[in-house]
Amino acid sequence: SPPSRMEITVVRTEGKLEDKNSVSREEKDSKSSGKSFLAPAPKKRTRGKKVPLAPGHSHIDWMRVQSSAQAPKPRKLSRSEVRKHKTEKDLWMVIKGKVYDVTSYVAYHPGGVPELLKGAGKDATKLFASVHPWVNVDVLL
Repeated sequence: SPPSRMEITVVRTEGKLEDKNSVSREEKDSKSSGKSFLAPAPKKRTRGKKVPLAPGHSHIDWMRVQSSAQAPKPRKLSRSEVRKHKTEKDLWMVIKGKVYDVTSYVAYHPGGVPELLKGAGKDATKLFASVHPWVNVDVLL
């Protein structure tokens, strides 16, 4: 009888995913047709314009600030509590189920205050992913 679990190794070669242990009929067909099993490239989007930042407010400066900050203790918050924090001076947002107080990041955001306010006081996961699909939010904030 076949094993219930099979360990496979997936590698990238020439932009395609290949299973070293076996090649399915679909994969053989895709190789001959030039199709790829990789996720499609993100659609081109119009980027918002960056706003001029004050001296000392670059991404490098923000990372320096973050490296010296202590992470707050985790706690549960209600949606109604998060909704109270939606101004430039008190700005929270939810991304991937975590609440981030981004008030101190406002001056560092290259898209400016109006862009951050779009996600203020609510779940901004989809908005964040649509603008920053490559960014690890836990590292950034």
